[in-house]
Amino acid sequence: MKNDGLIEARLTCPSSPIDVGGQLIGIVLKNGLIAYSTEECYVDEDLFDSLTELDSAEKMFRFASPCRQSGCRQWISDHCGVAKDLVLMNREIEQVKSTLPACVIRDHCRWFVQEQEKACAVCKYVITDSA
Repeated sequence: MKNDGLIEARLTCPSSPIDVGGQLIGIVLKNGLIAYSTEECYVDEDLFDSLTELDSAEKMFRFASPCRQSGCRQWISDHCGVAKDLVLMNREIEQVKSTLPACVIRDHCRWFVQEQEKACAVCKYVITDSA
């Protein structure tokens, strides 16, 4: 994991609950996989109001927001426990660097910085459910 303070300070969690100012980064398809957005789409108050009227917006969309590090219940010592667990539980899934899916947050994604291509390999299977 990179330990550069500037990089750490701007990392983004790719599996956040919906919040104003966060990013909509994907849509959950009928087969349960994530179709990633190819354009940046930030959640404003109108979009937030519309999506929070749904039963659970996180079951239908993937959102990203700034990584809260120790302010998150998933943070373990110096890393994201979710990213580490996902990679460990899914070791058989591999991702070749040349076939990484398009991703609008990869250059500042907490999971990618921490786990590299292995995180991208499992990311498309993750559905956040904050209910």
